[in-house]
Amino acid sequence: MDPETTVVIVETFVNVLFLSLTALIGVELVVDWATGHEGRRWSETIDNVIVAIPNTAATAVVAGFLAPWLGAVLGPWRLVEIPVAWWSWPLALLAADLTYYVGHRLEHRVRLLWAHHSVHHSSTDYDLSTSARIAWHDPLIGWTYAIPMLIIGFNPGQFLAMQALVLVYQTWIHTRKIDRLPGWFEAVFNNPSAHRVHHGSNPGYLDCNYGGMLMIWDRLFGTWVDETEPVRFGLTRPLGSRNPLWVNFGETWLMIRDLVRRSGVDRLRTLVGPPEWAPAEERVAEPRAAH
Repeated sequence: MDPETTVVIVETFVNVLFLSLTALIGVELVVDWATGHEGRRWSETIDNVIVAIPNTAATAVVAGFLAPWLGAVLGPWRLVEIPVAWWSWPLALLAADLTYYVGHRLEHRVRLLWAHHSVHHSSTDYDLSTSARIAWHDPLIGWTYAIPMLIIGFNPGQFLAMQALVLVYQTWIHTRKIDRLPGWFEAVFNNPSAHRVHHGSNPGYLDCNYGGMLMIWDRLFGTWVDETEPVRFGLTRPLGSRNPLWVNFGETWLMIRDLVRRSGVDRLRTLVGPPEWAPAEERVAEPRAAH
C-alpha cells in the first residue's frame, strides 16, 4: 500500500473516532436529561456548545489550509526523510504526544498562551461536553506545535493524523462517571482521574498532568499528580460572566489591560511569564489567575 493511501486510511479512522466520541457526548446528554442527573449544570453545557461550534468550524478551515501549506513550506528545512512505514507510525504517535505535552505545559506557564487555553479550564462543571470547550481562536495557535516534528522529518499527513488522534483521544477522559482504572493503564495512558486533577483549581492540583494520550511524559518530567482529594473545577479566579465573548477573550483582555498599565521589562514578563506573575506592588492589591 502506498504511503498516501495509508495516511488517508488513518485519517479516516481518526475522523470516525471523532464522530463516535461526539456521539458519545450526545448520549451522555440524553442520559443525564432523562435521569435528572444532579451533577450536571445545564447552563455550563450550553456554554460549552456555544464555544465548541465556532471552534470546530475554525479548526476545519485551518487544518484544510495548513496541512498542504506546512508540507510545502517546511519541506526544504527537513533534517531527514522519515518514510511512512509500519515502524514510523508509533514514532509519529510518540512525537505527536510529546509535542502536545510540551505545548500544553507552555500553555499553562506562559501567559500569552494561557490567555486562550484558559477557556478550556473555565467551566466549573466537568463532563464530556467540557472536552469541546476550546477557544474560538485556538486553531490559529495550536498548529504551531506541529512545526518541530515536521522539521525533524515526519510526513505532514502522518504526523498531523497522529496529532489529531492525541486530541480526539482526550474526549472520553472528561468525565466524573469513571472513577479509577487499572493501575497499569493509568501508569501509561491518560485517564479520567489524571485529567480531573489537571482541571482542578485545588492548590495541590495546579499545573500538572499535561499529557495528551500518554502519562509517561508527566512521570518522566515530574509533573504527574495523583487524585487524592475531591476536585474543584474551574479557574482560581472565576470568569464572572457567561457572555461568550468574555468566555473566549476575557483573559486576553485582562492581559492587554496589564500590558497597558505596566512598562519596560514588566511588559515582557507579563507576556512570557506565568499567568500568576505580577509586579510586587500589584500582588497585594489584586490576586492573579493561575492554573
